[in-house]
Amino acid sequence: MSEKELHTTGDSLEAIHDLGGIAAEIIAEDKFAYNEKLAEEVRKIRRERAKTLHSDLIFSLVHLKFDEPTAKKKWKEILEHKYFMSQKLGRNVGIRVAIMDYFINITNELNRVTMMDLLEYEETARESITDWLTGIYQKGYFISLVESEIKKIREQNGTAGILFFDLDRFKIFNDINGHLVGDVLLRLFVDYVSDLLKNNEHMGRYGGEEFVIFFPDLDETSTLKRAEEIRRTVADLPFPGQEVLPQKRITISGGVAIFPKDGKNVSELLKSADEALYRAKKDGRNKIYSARN
Repeated sequence: MSEKELHTTGDSLEAIHDLGGIAAEIIAEDKFAYNEKLAEEVRKIRRERAKTLHSDLIFSLVHLKFDEPTAKKKWKEILEHKYFMSQKLGRNVGIRVAIMDYFINITNELNRVTMMDLLEYEETARESITDWLTGIYQKGYFISLVESEIKKIREQNGTAGILFFDLDRFKIFNDINGHLVGDVLLRLFVDYVSDLLKNNEHMGRYGGEEFVIFFPDLDETSTLKRAEEIRRTVADLPFPGQEVLPQKRITISGGVAIFPKDGKNVSELLKSADEALYRAKKDGRNKIYSARN
């Protein structure tokens, strides 16, 4: 590729790179535009790059350049491969992992893969599963994992519990201490809570300061007991910057839902738990409520 072509390609990718690469993930439906400004920027990329969109997307992810008709065809095949991999693995496979696998193992067009390429491949594979800040499961993978677990539990006529919870008055903490300190708090908080979990219990970050824990094989009494243990432990832990809060400490509020009586699938369970969480917040915070309270 000539220097002029590289320069042109770089210009055409500027908008995508300005978004930190998230545009490709939104277009591939890996991520959602979490605010209207971002959604409009992605729509703008679609409009302005319509004649080179697929070529630009592929180049931004794996640095392979194709004309637009070829790139559009390959993008369709990549999305089909992504769906196939997701079905086989039982979880959502991100576009970055799918496109690397497609060009390495399907078309062999990345035949000069370096160690750095492989390390990046491994890293993107991890990123498609874990939350970038806390290191626990991200929302999409967590939901896929729980759906798979519930399928097994359903076949065995078993039960399971979900705890949906968040940090009380986290906005006040962030506004006074700053978002960087808020990020430190979230990482420390997750480290503490993760240490309380048993090997078969799974925790995911639902968004912001919202988290979910899945307790396989527990009934309502046992799930509420585990949730209360976590709530009490968090309330007793020292966190930096917590003195700015009205209660002078970090606390959590949560809602518990039980499979199958509070929901037949993950979506129904989360809805039931979220409604219980709302009641816990409304009744003064630092509480755990059951969906049936």
